[in-house]
Amino acid sequence: MLALRKIAAWFTVLFAFFSAIFSGGAGLYKSNHFYLNEPYGAQERQIYDMYLPKSAKGETGLVLLLHAGGWVMGDKDAYRGELPFWTEKGYAAAAMNYRFLSREDGVGMREILDDITSALAAIKKQASKKGIDITKVVLSGGSAGAHLALLYAYSCMEEAPVKPVAAVSHCGPTMLWDEEFIFHNEFGNYDPAFMTDLLSKLTKVEFTPETVETALPALELYSPITHVNADTVPTLLFYGMQDALTAAFAEISF
Repeated sequence: MLALRKIAAWFTVLFAFFSAIFSGGAGLYKSNHFYLNEPYGAQERQIYDMYLPKSAKGETGLVLLLHAGGWVMGDKDAYRGELPFWTEKGYAAAAMNYRFLSREDGVGMREILDDITSALAAIKKQASKKGIDITKVVLSGGSAGAHLALLYAYSCMEEAPVKPVAAVSHCGPTMLWDEEFIFHNEFGNYDPAFMTDLLSKLTKVEFTPETVETALPALELYSPITHVNADTVPTLLFYGMQDALTAAFAEISF
């Protein structure tokens, strides 16, 4: 029962936040147009799901959900059940897959950010066919998806086909160069060699636990906190205080 109350409270906070950001995004819509596994590029992973309020016309805000998985696993289907919740409040809602980090395929963080740009362009175009003009987007995600939501909203404003107006992070890393993030060893499958290999893929700078300093500029570039300034969009950060890996970030004041 307590868990259900916490979930209900979480959705209440999010809905209030999105309502304030979108300021008047429409009433309650019981029916939706939906699009599943729509392509936004030529690669297998470049697909999205989208729900649109059936009766909506004109300008509408979008909630874009980005899945977790350490940038190397996960799927948008984790959010499929959540999309109708936002659509029934009058917003467009979408969840997307992005390409995984891969040396072989040349996919680093820059390419994943480009995927978000391409997905937003495709989503906006698809919605326009129903007379809906998506002009604002709140990006939200968990863990790796949370990192992407923050980084895109903070650093890709100029290239975004839809204007980011807020970001929501559920346990997302904000400082990729932080020693606690790279060298934390509480979990059995979590070790510096694993993390530096993962972050080498992300930055496209090959480094080891002993040569972290060689990658610092790239790690800073792809850290959301680097891009925080007076114009940073409104942000919600959710962290579990017993999460030893990411709880330290909850104490950072933006």
